[in-house]
Amino acid sequence: MGYAYDPPEHVRVVWHYVRRGRRYSELCGGRFLAMQGRERRRFARRLARDAHKITPRSMDILLSRGWRERMVAAWLVAVARRSEFRERLSELLLTPDDYSANNYCLALARLGTPADADILVSYLARSLPRPDRYSHADTALGALLLLDAEHGVDRTSGFLVPNGPWQRWNEGRPHVPSYSPEECREDAALACAYAAESATYIRRPDK
Repeated sequence: MGYAYDPPEHVRVVWHYVRRGRRYSELCGGRFLAMQGRERRRFARRLARDAHKITPRSMDILLSRGWRERMVAAWLVAVARRSEFRERLSELLLTPDDYSANNYCLALARLGTPADADILVSYLARSLPRPDRYSHADTALGALLLLDAEHGVDRTSGFLVPNGPWQRWNEGRPHVPSYSPEECREDAALACAYAAESATYIRRPDK
């Protein structure tokens, strides 16, 4: 996440958006979902402030670095619905073995257009036939189910047919917990709901 030879600009950006307050740790572990009261409001408000104010240059720096920085960047996109970064998220999502892929999926769900759904479909089409490769197909499926419900369409049934791609992907990962499509949708909905909650603080003063 940080190296002695990093340019000073990178050091400042990573400290402000990723390391300060251990934001990356709270997002990575999902602890933010269990926050209550003042702690929850403070975390959500600060996330919203940075999501709204981050410059394209700073966002590009985060998206060009390690998985922690890219994870935080995806959340900033999700909260403020920064659609100008859709193409970059799509490129990263379709890169094999990216540990932040689940966060890109959630950001696309928050952007919420048919174009975002198409990116998720492409990711599932590439990931499900390869259960031996690291992927976040479960998060992608949950995000796509959310968008299907929102758009009133069905893009997921082809993946969910008996003995189809989803079933074979789960069977090909016997040592990894498997989740039902509904559980995947519920998890994606929880994360997206928090991003929407945080977005309500955009433009409000931080305290």
